[in-house]
Amino acid sequence: MFSVLISGVRAWRERREAMREMRALDQIELAIMPMDESNPLERAKVSLGVGDLKAANYFWEQASTRYPEYVLLSRDSVNILVGLKRFDEAEALMLAGQKRFPKEGHYAEGYAMVAHRRHDLEEAARRWKVVRKKFPHRSPGFVVGAGCLRELCRFDEADALITHAMEQIPSDMGRNGMVPRDMGPALEYCRIGEARGDWTEALRRWEKFSAVHAACMMGACRALHRIGRSDEAASRLEEARPRFPLEAEIVNQLAAISRDRGDNAEALKWWKFMIERFPLNSTGYLECGRFLQKIGEYADADAVFLAARDRFPDDAWPLTEYAALANARNDWTEAATRWAAVREAFPDREDGYVRGAEAIARSGEQEQAAQLFAEHKRRFHR
Repeated sequence: MFSVLISGVRAWRERREAMREMRALDQIELAIMPMDESNPLERAKVSLGVGDLKAANYFWEQASTRYPEYVLLSRDSVNILVGLKRFDEAEALMLAGQKRFPKEGHYAEGYAMVAHRRHDLEEAARRWKVVRKKFPHRSPGFVVGAGCLRELCRFDEADALITHAMEQIPSDMGRNGMVPRDMGPALEYCRIGEARGDWTEALRRWEKFSAVHAACMMGACRALHRIGRSDEAASRLEEARPRFPLEAEIVNQLAAISRDRGDNAEALKWWKFMIERFPLNSTGYLECGRFLQKIGEYADADAVFLAARDRFPDDAWPLTEYAALANARNDWTEAATRWAAVREAFPDREDGYVRGAEAIARSGEQEQAAQLFAEHKRRFHR
């Protein structure tokens, strides 16, 4: 009897030791996985970054199935899910994280961010308020929370919140004066001023930080242009280009100022330069194509939107802009063909059906148009 008891104790110790070793191995694996570029979560992140949504979804499934613990712990997971528009999964993951790690602010912030990215702004504002209450020393609850209030046009609340945040941020002496250690609150403070539509106040806010941050310099130039000081804005942007050679928005603003002045050739010069210099920035294609359409250069606009389609195959806007261009020149047969391409590539977009049916009707095919309107109703308005 005693020997049986001893054997049981020995077996229990061996199992406990084995479990301890397994947990240690799990911890080692979790520690080294972020450094392994072949791990599926990292590959999902990279795929999403280059716009390959099919691959990103595949690698996400691999990661969540094979490494659920790593997925829960990783700060990349919520961003991947939101990027894939898998909002329900993202919320469930963040709630699970909050339950297991209630002192980790990342999960509460991720939960609020999901509502924000869903464009459920009222719910997002409520969740960011919870974040601030639980984690009053973390910046996102104030900065992103104030941004949410700004989007809701609750400007006084947003200003009060961001002003409080700015008061808590220490500053250091820099080459151009005192610089906040965290520019997030300052940038949101300026955005709120601009969102109010008071361009004089917006200029005052942007100028406070224009010497220390490129976005603030561009914000100040945008405000200068809006209050009629366009020459000064263009001059400052030109001077800033060598200092900030990777800032595509500087070029975009120079193009917009030229457009508003009525200098079509100069505006096109800048937008074409933007496409050449920043080929992965969609703004240049979109603005250039729309401007060419506005001035009646339809063939050139077609070429720009087709180039954008090839550059951004997972985005719907190049095809919808290309189709709308045929509408603009009343080429209804061509418009019907182009809207059909939108439906084939992006079957969940309503405009492919509605505007496609309109084009078909205008081309004289009333029965075919009625069929497409009926299909639209079945798909989107059950």
